[in-house]
Amino acid sequence: MEAVQKTIEDLAVVLKNGMAEFRKDLQDATALSTTANPTSRLVVEFESFRSFMLCSLQNLQSQVELLSKCHDQEEMRSRRKMLLVHGVAEDNKEDTSAVFAKVITEHLSVTVEDLQISRCHRLGQAKKDTPRPILVKLRDVHLRDSIWYSKTQLKGTGITISEFLNKVRHDTFMEARKLFGISKCWTRNGTIHIIAPDGTRYQVNSMAELKAIPLPSSAATVKQPSNMTVSRDNKRPKRLIKRPIV
Repeated sequence: MEAVQKTIEDLAVVLKNGMAEFRKDLQDATALSTTANPTSRLVVEFESFRSFMLCSLQNLQSQVELLSKCHDQEEMRSRRKMLLVHGVAEDNKEDTSAVFAKVITEHLSVTVEDLQISRCHRLGQAKKDTPRPILVKLRDVHLRDSIWYSKTQLKGTGITISEFLNKVRHDTFMEARKLFGISKCWTRNGTIHIIAPDGTRYQVNSMAELKAIPLPSSAATVKQPSNMTVSRDNKRPKRLIKRPIV
């Protein structure tokens, strides 16, 4: 869906540039004509064609954006019962479901049984030094929420829990953390929550919605380093006394 939208945007740029060049050439030819203007009809037809094409592209792009939004919502709805668990030690012969249930039961005040797990496996290719995250889908959304809202108890264990976002929302979330800071961005039920520097709270699901948030001016964010010392001379200047000339 992203590729289709990108193609439409590229096509719109090419079409606009091409029509702008043709329009300029047509105006130049009209200005140089000394006799009855034979290009006047072409000018009218060109403007009509240009308006029609731009309107068609705009409508097509709006439809693609609507389809992309519906697809995004449906994809996140299918991940509603999923969670990612990071930082759990990995063993080649492990029972991933049992490992997940043990971690949750030991560290959180939540009991997980094997029958409550729909599927559970490691995500990605195996690495020597870093354990792969565990992707789990639970059968009950209430159990999933109980684990999610108890994840603060994992502080200091090296284990973290995150939501399984799709690519669009994951990229948006990572960009939001770069712009506003890690502590000012989080997710809940697939939606990205942001606290702006002025304290305003935002909820976004796409890069376009993120770009709509006003950013502070770079000048306002620059601070003087705390280790910088400013030398000041607190001594009073000596007063010059003029003596009368004898």
